[in-house]
Amino acid sequence: MRLPNTQPGECACSALRSASRAVTRLYDEELKSSGLLATQYTLLSSLERLGPLTMSHLAQKTVLDRTTLTRNLRPLDRAKYARSVIGQDGRERIVEITEAGRQVLRSARPLWQSAQRRVGGRMGSLRIQKLVGELHKLVESVGREKLELQKNVSDRQV
Repeated sequence: MRLPNTQPGECACSALRSASRAVTRLYDEELKSSGLLATQYTLLSSLERLGPLTMSHLAQKTVLDRTTLTRNLRPLDRAKYARSVIGQDGRERIVEITEAGRQVLRSARPLWQSAQRRVGGRMGSLRIQKLVGELHKLVESVGREKLELQKNVSDRQV
């Protein structure tokens, strides 16, 4: 489905980025006393949920490029909340949450839940649930399209 021609202020990318910044600020505000930023909480949650992953797989699962992922992991590594070790083949790094990371995540969870309630209070919990579902579908769809484009490019190079 194509979006109709719109003015710059109506751009889907612009609207999504603005919403992301506003919501991130709200989560950062709630999480402040834990010492975590929303991006760090999200990464630790992903590591807790998914278990140890290569940098490539973690980047893929969190929809981050490796440079951004590395930059976001650095303070977690310094704080001993996450660690990375060289994988078996010696080429890839494996990232995992530490016990200290699990503890800070547990202590930050009520703050995160408070942020969730605040966001839900802005639009209503049901609308937020639907929005999150639609955003997940969008990420999946864009990811599939990117893979298809990469395949087409590599097919042309052969």
